[in-house]
Order: sequence, then structure tokens, then C-alpha cells
Amino acid sequence: MGVKLLLLDQTQVLFMAYPSKRQVFGFTVIELMIVVLLVAIIATIALPAYQGVVQKARRADAMETLYRVQLEQERWRANNTTYGTLADIGIAATSPEGHYTIAVTLPAAPDDQVSYTATATAIAGSSQVDDTAGGVSCSTLTINQDEPVFNPAGQSACWGR
Repeated sequence: MGVKLLLLDQTQVLFMAYPSKRQVFGFTVIELMIVVLLVAIIATIALPAYQGVVQKARRADAMETLYRVQLEQERWRANNTTYGTLADIGIAATSPEGHYTIAVTLPAAPDDQVSYTATATAIAGSSQVDDTAGGVSCSTLTINQDEPVFNPAGQSACWGR
């Protein structure tokens, strides 16, 4: 804004404001700091929720692999008198997406191999090690010839049950 001085007589002076022809565009530092603060608050809220969704999706990798182990074990058992090792049933020691290691435990005596336990364990150093559901760790998931094994108790939340 500019100021224009108008002299009416010797005792009266009138100041008139007139708009500047030059307009200023842009943001002030305060406006930018408010935007940065809002983005930081939203990120603080959204990031943990996002990480939880990612962990749950990666947990599905382990669950799918364990169910595949269960299916392949039954296929193997239909043609053999015992359950097989990972090599026997043709499944790799890591899950397809590489977030878990897979292991199959058979009873020691070959004649007692009418049961098995398959375990998916989160690979050390990955975010899956900290995966929880309902306050229970989901970093290790187990299934046997009958159904998922909920160990520790309450791990049914990990399986979505």
C-alpha cells in the first residue's frame, strides 16, 4: 500500500491510502512451518499403522507357506508310510518372499513319523521379528499335521482366528 498526501488547506491534511500495483506471491516462513508440523503429526500417526499392515501382509507369506507344507506333507504321506522332510516334499527352506525360514521337525524314530511340526521363523534383523498381534509375538508360526499350533497361547490372533 502506498500513501498519498493531499493538502486541503493550511490546517487540514488528508492522507489517502491507495493499493500498490505490485502483488506479492509466496508463503511466509510461519506458514511453511505450520505445514511441516502438520505433515510430521500425520506421519507420526500413519507410520506405525502402515508398518503394522506391512507386517501382517508379510505374515501371510509364512502362513501360506505353512499351509503349502501341510498340503505337500499329505500328498507325500498318501504315497509313503511317513511324513517327509522339506527336501522330500519339494519346499524351500525360506518362504517365497524371503521373510521367514521354514523348518519341518519329524519324530526321531522312522516308524513314529506319523506326525510332524512345521515352523516358520522370522529372519533375524527383519521387521517381522517385532511382529505382534493382540500383544502376542507372531515372529514364529507353527503348524502340525492337524492344524495351526498356537504357541504361545493367544497366538490365534496371528492366524486371524
